[in-house]
Amino acid sequence: MKDRPEAQHDNVELTAAEQQVDHDMNLFLAEAEKVKTEMNSIKEILTKLQEANEESKSLHKPEALKELRNRINSEIVTVLKKAKRIRVQLEQMDRADASIRSCALQAEDLMMEFQALRQWMMAEYK
Repeated sequence: MKDRPEAQHDNVELTAAEQQVDHDMNLFLAEAEKVKTEMNSIKEILTKLQEANEESKSLHKPEALKELRNRINSEIVTVLKKAKRIRVQLEQMDRADASIRSCALQAEDLMMEFQALRQWMMAEYK
């Protein structure tokens, strides 16, 4: 039995849908890697803040203490900015995840339609 041109077209559409899902998944994983990098950066800053806090306990000169507190405040602002960026990225990833699920459901629906058409054609052929 020869392949119908329409059947070949259906395969191309399915391949395009699969490619889109793969592309979306790669983007999702790249975003996840960025978030992990930012989180590691925050962990490093938190370690520095803990060290600075311990250092502040041994300082007695007002100028040195003021400088250390300014550095701590600067690091805190940096952590807050990074945390906000991470939150935004996670929200975007959540929306992308919903999009990926939607694409997967559409691909599943296409396969169900294909299966129904195939069964109908087989029944009609008999």
